[in-house]
Amino acid sequence: MRFLIDKSKYFERCFAGKSRIVVFLVFFAVLLVGLYVYKDYGMSWDEQEHRTNGIVNVRYVSELLFPGSLPQFDSYPRLSDYGARDHGAVFDMALVCAEILSGYGDHSRELYFLRHLLTFLLFYISVIFFFLIVRNRFDSWHIGLLGSVFLVLSPRIFAEAYYNLKDITFLSLFIISIYFLIRYLNNKTYSNAVIFGLLSALAIDVRMPGAIIPCMAIAVTAYDILGAHQPPASRKKQILTLLAYAASCVVFIIVFWPNLWKNPLLSFRDAFFSMTKYKYAQDFGLLYLGKIIPSSAIPWHYIPVWLVITTPVVYTLFFAGGVGVIIHRMVKKRWGVLSQEKERQDIIFLLLFLAPLSAVILFRSNLYDGWRQMYFIYAPFLLVATGGLNKFIQFTKAAHTLFSRTINYALLASVVLSLIYVLLWMVKYHPHQNVYFNLLAEKHADRNFDRDYWGLSYRKALEYIAQNDKRPVIRIKPDIAQLFHNNVIMLKEKDAVRFSLADWPEADYFIGGYRLHPAEYPFHEWYSVSVGHSKIVSVFMLR
Repeated sequence: MRFLIDKSKYFERCFAGKSRIVVFLVFFAVLLVGLYVYKDYGMSWDEQEHRTNGIVNVRYVSELLFPGSLPQFDSYPRLSDYGARDHGAVFDMALVCAEILSGYGDHSRELYFLRHLLTFLLFYISVIFFFLIVRNRFDSWHIGLLGSVFLVLSPRIFAEAYYNLKDITFLSLFIISIYFLIRYLNNKTYSNAVIFGLLSALAIDVRMPGAIIPCMAIAVTAYDILGAHQPPASRKKQILTLLAYAASCVVFIIVFWPNLWKNPLLSFRDAFFSMTKYKYAQDFGLLYLGKIIPSSAIPWHYIPVWLVITTPVVYTLFFAGGVGVIIHRMVKKRWGVLSQEKERQDIIFLLLFLAPLSAVILFRSNLYDGWRQMYFIYAPFLLVATGGLNKFIQFTKAAHTLFSRTINYALLASVVLSLIYVLLWMVKYHPHQNVYFNLLAEKHADRNFDRDYWGLSYRKALEYIAQNDKRPVIRIKPDIAQLFHNNVIMLKEKDAVRFSLADWPEADYFIGGYRLHPAEYPFHEWYSVSVGHSKIVSVFMLR
């Protein structure tokens, strides 16, 4: 008997070792892919604005601490004169600091490649934390790894993980904050409170909706203090650690947000109201369900529809299953579910998804460019989906008859094939995964929704022109000048110097995108980039 016990422990150790190898190999593969492709993407609308935001804030800090140390930034506005000073700047500042250390020239392609790489690395770290959240919740590295694969094999999220310096950065920090939220709630120590306070502050300093994390922490801790019979010493410790968390969170928010230094309360209030009614998006037009609508008047279903049509269908099915599992458990156990450490996490995940979604609907927030401002709810969306995945796998294992096993394994095979399809799609249309629509919308997406609203495909258009036109000077008439200027920077220097901006009479080429432009252009097309059934950019030779 002792021999059998020793053997079983040996096999458990071997399996545990193999599981670590599998997890390591998957994450190493993701890292290698990221390091291989980070130079492939064009420059999006917002990247230069984010760089300016970082420079303005770094300049402000340097003038306070080391006056005259950064003369290369003297041409940029002061923080007090900067129109977007209410935007969080912690990650933008970090990228500018990396830029200073790198020594790359102003507006060089290497500079923006570095920014893409660092943005991806933050996302990559968040995928590791996502794995830890799911693994700890279900005590299963299999579910944790599959959940992480879901996150990576989300085409739009993966592509924007290189250049979306606001929404994906916030999603990444939101995921990490959720990990430390769970860790704090399960073990309310002072060290956990301070670390959790730091991560909560970083998330809030990127985007204001991060405030939902401390709200959730306070609500759950209050329930623990008031709703359970505890000795006075335990209740006192929970109150003190909560105060330590709140204090550290407030301090770190101010420390990493220079605009708050002079008047924290007033500046924070202004930033909050700016978030609820984003002043820069009042007049944005959106192509939604075949109609052009203003961003200030989006219908209540705008975010749910965008989420469903741009997420692989199998993830949405698992999310629906996860919601069903949570509701069934709540009906069965009622308030008792909040006393179970693991099951309570599912309630937290669902609330972190529903509360922000409900808020933007109720407050009629200005949103635009798909659902990118709400990407952070994708983390709890997938966390709930992993609950549905876990229940699905349990059903598969519990099947006893040949028929039921056949059905379950057929369904499991369909899930695997769905993941393979998404992976192959991402490879085929690289680097334009940001234009992914699933089978529910892809056929008529060109008529119903904006496509490459980031303007990244301009880089491919310019590269094609440079490769096929050897003239020393090439004059371009773009539909949007900023996208031309942005993506010329991403070209090799020998090609970039050949391009110049021109108006219709002098232009050699016209480049047209398809943001708010579902129809074809009235010119003879020379080159185009398509994703699925939809063109995302076209080049027209004028002479």
